[in-house]
Amino acid sequence: MSAPDTAPGVRSAGNSKAAESVAERELAEQLDGMAESAVADTRISDANLVPVLRFVGQVVILVQQAFDQVLASLIELSYLKAEDLREARRTELLSSIETILARSRYKDVEEICSRLHSLSDLYAQSVRAKLGSLADEAQWGEVFQLLHEHEGAIIHMVSGLVGNLHGQLTQAAEADLPAIREQAAAAKEDLQRTLQQLWTLRNRIFGLSGEAGLLELLVIGQRSEAIAATADRRAPT
Repeated sequence: MSAPDTAPGVRSAGNSKAAESVAERELAEQLDGMAESAVADTRISDANLVPVLRFVGQVVILVQQAFDQVLASLIELSYLKAEDLREARRTELLSSIETILARSRYKDVEEICSRLHSLSDLYAQSVRAKLGSLADEAQWGEVFQLLHEHEGAIIHMVSGLVGNLHGQLTQAAEADLPAIREQAAAAKEDLQRTLQQLWTLRNRIFGLSGEAGLLELLVIGQRSEAIAATADRRAPT
């Protein structure tokens, strides 16, 4: 199979497992932290906080979409069988990985690139000023890397999850299957935890579980309830 048209500077297939899944976990943590810090910062008015939370919610939705097919590939690779090494099936699996590593997927097929550009512009023109002292690129480094590098940052994270597996699968023999399954399963579990955290944050912002979310509490003038909900979530159990 030909090499996917990945962005320059992404992790190579030979990187160790220890480097995998770190960036997307940190991105989820930072989006969570940005939302909670903004809600708790009473220097930010309710009127200014609403667009901040809408922005965070939009980023979360985009990241979830970008990683859906990555998770699907990792699930398949977690249960790789000997018959999957037959030429036609191996080619199919390699092609699916190359598709999720290809820049064209994010630029043309799913328009993630253009949506990231729009979010970057929205942040620069409107959200940054509303965040005040919380607009600290050092504190939210992964978020700002996503905004600055657009689809390149997404491909970098995806490559950390599946790039090494692509290289292994290309030359794999039956004896290599347990190691590939183990690595894919570990990456799958990491990504599932990250996507669950993003879903939980999206739910808290938009109230998808049936209870009022942070946005609704702000719109109806219940900032104290939003702060209390954030504090309760952070309290040790």
